[in-house]
Parts: sequence; structure tokens; C-alpha cells
Amino acid sequence: MGVGSKKRREHIKGFIEEIDIVSQNDTNQFFNWFDESGGDIEKNFLKGRYEFSIYILMPLLKYIDDLHKKKILEIGYGGGRLLLAASSCFSESIGIDIHKNSSIVEAEFLKRGVHNATFIQSDGSTLPLENEEIDVVYSFIVLQHVEKIEIFNAYIAETYRVLKRGGIAILFFGRLYQCSTNKRLKMFYSIDIVLEKLLGRKGYKEIVAQVNCTNLKVSLSYAKKKLIEHGFSVLEVGVSRKLPHIDVFGGQHYIIVKKE
Repeated sequence: MGVGSKKRREHIKGFIEEIDIVSQNDTNQFFNWFDESGGDIEKNFLKGRYEFSIYILMPLLKYIDDLHKKKILEIGYGGGRLLLAASSCFSESIGIDIHKNSSIVEAEFLKRGVHNATFIQSDGSTLPLENEEIDVVYSFIVLQHVEKIEIFNAYIAETYRVLKRGGIAILFFGRLYQCSTNKRLKMFYSIDIVLEKLLGRKGYKEIVAQVNCTNLKVSLSYAKKKLIEHGFSVLEVGVSRKLPHIDVFGGQHYIIVKKE
């Protein structure tokens, strides 16, 4: 996985610059920048299928049906490893990202016979789509990189806008406290939740960090509050797991919401 050489602000600009540089090297390095796979593109996409199944599809299946008739959107598709898997389950998939190298991703999709995916470049805080156009929205390992809480809140508002009535979203975001990350004991996760309640009055922490490192952490209560304020009903909350060890806690929370 690629990481910027120094801590910086203006991470939207930083991501665009870093990704553009690596895209000029070779295709393997481009995909490896988004997720470490040793430069093996096939391994990258196989891991994406596993991640999409565990993190996105399995939690959503209890809330949606007729997947093959629905349109799904990924916020921050990166190299497309999850979006490729989404394309095999849904009638149409849309990936939105700030980088301008969609042609590299699209070429790999076409090699694998995937023709129902669309790639759109965004400004890093809005979703250039029509109102109530999408059935399902997801974002994974992206909202912990948006730098400012205002951008996090903007994506919540935009997700609500583009979802159809009855639409579902599952959003992952960096946890405010992470004593339990890379550990198995539920006791450590309980400590994280207590710390959020006792010390996390602000509800978030903005961090000056290198590009592609966590620079925004948000409490579960803050995220739930903002989602409800924008009109969502909360269906489920949870914590990520460190694959392939499903019993090990990861560094993100997730919330599944519905647009009523």
C-alpha cells in the first residue's frame, strides 16, 4: 500500500498527486498502491472479492433483496478491487473517486468481462449524481482519509441525497479510540467504547498525517447523530475485523442506515 513521504494538509490534492505519480510507473504498482498485494493484480482483485463479501455483502443481505435489479455506488473505489466484486452481484455499479486514472481500472474490468461498471471523478466531498438515483451506497477504508469533519458530514448529506427512498448505505469510518485494534479480547473493545463516552465529547479527531494514513477518527455516537440528523434511520452498527482473522478487531466502525 502506498504512503506519502511526509505529513501534510490538503489531502485531496495529495491523493491526486500521489496516485498520478504511481500511475505513470506500471499497472501493478498502481493497484498495489491501494492495497498491498505484492504487485499481483489477480491477488488484489481476489482479496477485494473476499473483503466485499465479508464487509459489505454479508451485513447488507438481511436488509436488501433482488440485488441483480439494483444499482450500487462505492465512495472511493481506488483500484476497484471491491467494485469488481460488487459488479458481479448488482445490475449496475458506480465507482466515485478523486483520482483521474479510471482508464487503468476500467481496462482491468474489461479484461475480466465486466461491462456494468461506471467510473466518475469527484471533487472529494460531493457525489456528481442525480437525486435518488442509487439503491445501495457503501464506503470502506475511505472516510478515515477525508481529513476534515466537514467533508465527512458532506458525504453523509450527499449519500442521503443520491439514495432512493428505502435505499441502504453501509459506511465504514476510523474509530476514535483503538485499544482493541489487532486484538481479540472483547474487553479491549469495551474500553474503546467507554473512552469514547468519557473522553470523546467532541466526537472526532482531525490528524495531520501522511497521504493514505488515517487522518480522521470519528466516534460511533457522533456518526450516528449526524446520520439521524440527515434523515436516516440506523439499522445496525458494528466494528471491522482484521481479515483473514475474523475474530481480530479492526480499526473501523460501520453503520448501516436506511433512507425512509
